[in-house]
Amino acid sequence: MKRIALLGIVLALAACADTSRVNNPVVGRLSYFQYLAGQDIKSTCTADAPARYRFVYNAVFDEQVRSYDLIQTADGAKLAVNVGNSEIRLFEFPLSWPIRPEGIKRQAEADLSRADYLALIRQVEADGFGAPAQEGLRLQSYDFYWAVSACAGGKFHFNAWVNQTPGFAALRFPQLLYSHDTTSIPPAKPFANTYGAYMSRRTGDLGPDRNFEMIVRNGELGNILTLF
Repeated sequence: MKRIALLGIVLALAACADTSRVNNPVVGRLSYFQYLAGQDIKSTCTADAPARYRFVYNAVFDEQVRSYDLIQTADGAKLAVNVGNSEIRLFEFPLSWPIRPEGIKRQAEADLSRADYLALIRQVEADGFGAPAQEGLRLQSYDFYWAVSACAGGKFHFNAWVNQTPGFAALRFPQLLYSHDTTSIPPAKPFANTYGAYMSRRTGDLGPDRNFEMIVRNGELGNILTLF
């Protein structure tokens, strides 16, 4: 399997680039990875900023990606939900929800009460979010994983859980998110998957293979980016 590694020099170029120009090949290529890593949350994380959380469920990238953006309000929190399909474009989106209009299956919003907001935050903490992210953990696009980034109390934190690794099956915060999800699209259930199994299930309508992986380094995501 041929891999092309995009290392520090590319990431440095992306950091210096104008993110408003989606036709910039570096920015276009990396904007989804920045979104997944919560780089926009990190860049605006100050002591006076409201708490903000992003939960991304990768359920085989070509098939279903769910995003839950949560921001604290005076009365609780606002939750924005997006469910995407195989029209996600790695190379053609701005640094925002990274799905072109034709690739959005459903969007929804919800107002959470203070009690519901606190229940969700307490549960993700109980699930181990506050612990250091596992060094070297690989998030592979053909697999199932949760990636969570947050700014709370002026501090940024990232963590992730990958299918078939300790703790993934025991996560309880997803059910709380789903309880506020009105998209009517059921979450894809995880199953044991490999790159070979994924490729054997693909059909022509999915287009070219666009698999990628990201690796946790020093508590964050995206220090090393590998495209398959």
